[in-house]
Amino acid sequence: MKLSPNLAQQTYDNIQRFGHQSTSHGAAILSYSGDVYKGLMAETLSPKQLLFAQDHVFILSGHYGILRPLDDIHPYRLEMGLSLKVGNNTNLYKFWGKKLADTIQKSKTNPIINLLSEEYFSAIGPYLDSTHILNIHFRESINGKLQLKSAFAKKARGLMCRFGIENKIAKKDQLKNFDVDGYRFMASASDKDNWYFVR
Repeated sequence: MKLSPNLAQQTYDNIQRFGHQSTSHGAAILSYSGDVYKGLMAETLSPKQLLFAQDHVFILSGHYGILRPLDDIHPYRLEMGLSLKVGNNTNLYKFWGKKLADTIQKSKTNPIINLLSEEYFSAIGPYLDSTHILNIHFRESINGKLQLKSAFAKKARGLMCRFGIENKIAKKDQLKNFDVDGYRFMASASDKDNWYFVR
């Protein structure tokens, strides 16, 4: 996992305790702390907003598979792209197969607004009907060129998820109004399946 000694110890301890804790860590949406979740700021969402998220947001996990925001989880560290043999499967992508996509498709969500990184979308993308997916991209305009800055894009994905929750977005075209942290929809860079938000 290429972790620091402190994180390695924490991860080891989580593995040893997993399934033996008397209580869970809490709701999934409140348990993660990466850049996406810093943008989402779920701890400041109201109870009604959290319930809206529960009905409209999927969280993809290498460990749990598909989570809903209020699902209880235990502490863990397991990246989807980690080279880990699970049973007869050489990695987590093969372990999960089409089960993750099947779970999402059973929800009849259409379109699916994709705010995943490539690492995680690769676990479901091959099994989804591409005509039902709207991919969201975030770019920085630097000297007239659109550039991907990973840390900024991660936070922006969280910001857009929050925007959808706060505004109870029901139609995809409403996402074009996203204007948080300097980002604006760029029609000239977008097509029907890929929307670009640029600052």
